Amino acid sequence: TKQREMEKTLLLLPLLLLLATGWRVEAHRYSDEQLRAMNEANLRGAMGRGELEAMVAEVGEANISPCVVCQVAFAEFAKIAGNKTDLEHLQEALDKKCDSLHLSPTITKVCEAIVNKTVAFLPKIAKFVYQKPYSPFAWCSILSVCPVDCCETDTQPEQIHVAQGKTYETMTVTWVTGQPTPSTTVQWGTSPDSLSNTAMGAVRTYTISGWHGIIHHATMTGLKPKTRYFYRVGDPNKGMSDVMNCTTLWAGNGTMTFAVIGDMGLDNSNETMQYLASEATSGAINGILHVGDISYADAYQRVWDQYLRKIQPTASQLPYQVVPGNHEIWEGFASYKHRFQMPGAETRGSPGNMYYSFDAGLVHVIGYSTESVIDTPWISPDQVAWLQADLAAANANRANVPWIVMMGHRPLYCGTHDGPNCEQFSAYLRKTVEDIIYKAKVDLVIAGHVHNYERMWPTYNGAAVSQSYVNPTAPVYVINGAAGNREGLQKNFVNPQPSWSAFRAAEFGYAHLTIANATAMTFSFYADANRVLLDEFTIVKT
Repeated sequence: TKQREMEKTLLLLPLLLLLATGWRVEAHRYSDEQLRAMNEANLRGAMGRGELEAMVAEVGEANISPCVVCQVAFAEFAKIAGNKTDLEHLQEALDKKCDSLHLSPTITKVCEAIVNKTVAFLPKIAKFVYQKPYSPFAWCSILSVCPVDCCETDTQPEQIHVAQGKTYETMTVTWVTGQPTPSTTVQWGTSPDSLSNTAMGAVRTYTISGWHGIIHHATMTGLKPKTRYFYRVGDPNKGMSDVMNCTTLWAGNGTMTFAVIGDMGLDNSNETMQYLASEATSGAINGILHVGDISYADAYQRVWDQYLRKIQPTASQLPYQVVPGNHEIWEGFASYKHRFQMPGAETRGSPGNMYYSFDAGLVHVIGYSTESVIDTPWISPDQVAWLQADLAAANANRANVPWIVMMGHRPLYCGTHDGPNCEQFSAYLRKTVEDIIYKAKVDLVIAGHVHNYERMWPTYNGAAVSQSYVNPTAPVYVINGAAGNREGLQKNFVNPQPSWSAFRAAEFGYAHLTIANATAMTFSFYADANRVLLDEFTIVKT
């Protein structure tokens, strides 16, 4: 709640400052075409925040929607904050406001000092108004003034993706519609012409940040291993999706390959997305592990919709298993918690997708959260207790599932100059969970967050225990945060290279995690440029 109030205050600052100086909407400064485009894009908009509605009412004109007023305010704010003369006029106007309050001389000086600091800070804030993916419309939608419609139609399903439950026997399908439908239905079968099974699902949606949409989840049950199923979702009366297909994972022997991605948004990810879709269709990969930072929406709901449409060709065909990153923290991870359904409840983990586990083939995969709502690392005591219990159960089942892999967004080890991420933050994570991971003999820990690729030697307590992956006596850590995003790559590696760091590269790309059998597991990193194999290592247990 405190975080949300802080966010609201910062986002309202442009409007508050403009109102404080007697600003009014000057429609004549915008062409009829601009205003018409703004209004037509937001005709179905409605105010979501009473306090902002009252403010906008003071400055708005009867024929201009609140959404347009808000966008104009942000645009004007960006202009003022980027112009030295306008800033001087703004400071003069605010100083006069301080004087007009008839405060004591001491308090008046405090007021003026606050004005000076605020005006000096405005250019730093203003740069975010148009920083990708943001715009005046984006910020006004985050304030719930401008609506963001999820979908091109009211009831046709889109943004379809699937996720495995605790085992291959269940697969949950998630999709979005623009309006409520009479039912949330999934139909499936082993032939596209005979979808003989039907299950009813449930709606779990939200209305934050101006988003208008309905999120549906429905679970296919009783599935057989390593089987291709055909399915469609929606409502029989209001519209069903095209018939799609997905293939289940399995238990026991058989080479299984996961694509591993981290920190992937809409930008710099076209090649990764294309490779994933092609490999999903060809059967080269059996599932996807996404180690956080999904879409880079940062509360702008339109980006979530665009991203989930973009990855649908892949994520509708095979299990798309995710964990939260720091770019999902907005509104208490609300978008992340609603738009996915991981098997947290089935594995006594988090019902909100924050931490969970599942078995697939010969590997036990643990998805855990490294995130707090204030963009710092945090692993709650409840999660620590759950992790210890889940690892104990996994170790007891090593005869059947010999490999344990963990995935969480922030790394315990990284050799990059990246602010506190590879110093205080990674040190906190090591203090919190490294001993647990080490004592449980976890085989591999995958992270992202740092936008590059780095492979570590088997490592414990800040030191490499060996420079071999044959019968390692400590976990292997790897960073794969380079699937493509608007922030670009992190190339500022620590030199000399830490002794526990074996290989590193600042290239966009993705990885394969291949579990061949009970004694060999291979991790391969491919650069997006021509899909060049940049690094590969195999953990061997004899």
